[in-house]
Amino acid sequence: MAYLKQAVAGGVGYAVAGPAGALLGVALAGGDSDDAGYDMSDIPIGVHVEEQHQNDELGRRWSLHFLSEIPAPAFARVQFRNDSGQPLGGHAPFADAGGTFLAAAPIGRHNDGWRSVLYLPFGALQYTSPKHISLEVSVWSQQRGKLHPAGKGTLEANLPAATTWQPAAFLQPLVSLGARVMMTSGQPTQSQLATMVEYIASEFGILGPVRASALSAMLVHANHPPPLRDTIERARFRFPNLNHTAVVALLSEACFSDDHNATAARAALSDIATSLTEPRPQ
Repeated sequence: MAYLKQAVAGGVGYAVAGPAGALLGVALAGGDSDDAGYDMSDIPIGVHVEEQHQNDELGRRWSLHFLSEIPAPAFARVQFRNDSGQPLGGHAPFADAGGTFLAAAPIGRHNDGWRSVLYLPFGALQYTSPKHISLEVSVWSQQRGKLHPAGKGTLEANLPAATTWQPAAFLQPLVSLGARVMMTSGQPTQSQLATMVEYIASEFGILGPVRASALSAMLVHANHPPPLRDTIERARFRFPNLNHTAVVALLSEACFSDDHNATAARAALSDIATSLTEPRPQ
């Protein structure tokens, strides 16, 4: 069951399917394939944008602050370009059909203006280390069921040493939440954990088996979970546009089996849902 569009898009009904701030692929809810393949070089400059960022061990959470007026509803697309102006490649699912890195996230109105937040794992971007890059940020609005480019702006940034793409580690916060549900029937086995991880990964467009070494590390982590609040904060950091209802539905589908204590599992999911909806500490 495809819960992913709901899980990443928050309140933006047309946002694309994908992880960590709505990854852009060819399927744009409310748009069409022509919108997805629009040449970003044709979009006129005219959007003033600033950024703040914070890193964790796998990637960077970008907060984009738009100083221009934004035609709501809208979302931001992000591409990276090297010093020669060439777009950098990406690993699936952080890539378009041609292999170019591409990500997107909804733009929302805040007290200090328009903001968009997305998380980008360093390993999903193909570059040599270290790297000075340009962020090309384009704004898209939805009008009468179609997507229209509203303008773009450019930012400069430096990336740390390149790392390998680790999809299992990228999904770790969601896997940790799922493990809490699974533990209502006892400690999960590596086989059970693999089934859950591969299901969640497939919903994010990450296909293929998970490496045994990654599963072993995840199993240790799952059987000795950190406090729920810590896991929730990691999930919020890495997946800033999560919708709590869709996350609970995703975990339900990924974690339930015939031998689960249904009452205990529902209680665990309820605790996760409540924690996801609590305001973040300032």
